[in-house]
Amino acid sequence: VEVAAGAAAEFARAAVRFEIASTRTDEIVAAQDVPLSADGALSQFVRATLDLSAASAGDYLARASIVVDGARVGMIDAPLQLAREQGLHKDRETLRTSAVSSRRSCFRLN
Repeated sequence: VEVAAGAAAEFARAAVRFEIASTRTDEIVAAQDVPLSADGALSQFVRATLDLSAASAGDYLARASIVVDGARVGMIDAPLQLAREQGLHKDRETLRTSAVSSRRSCFRLN
């Protein structure tokens, strides 16, 4: 996710919160906050790797929220499907995502 600001100091109290939530219950099965750097560039790319090993197969939403002073001020999401398949030799995990070309993947802090 890309986050941009007019001044780097605007990133001082901001983070991007990545979450995977069940579409049935809205329960968050994995999450990670990634702080932004007030000493960095005016446009920052952030990402996270979330552990889904405890999540059951099913439909989920992947969310990225911009959080300032603990409050969510913007969010993007994309649907995904987690499937678990058992083979002869080992379990295999498959993640399917839908193309979401119309959704915004950049936040701007003002």
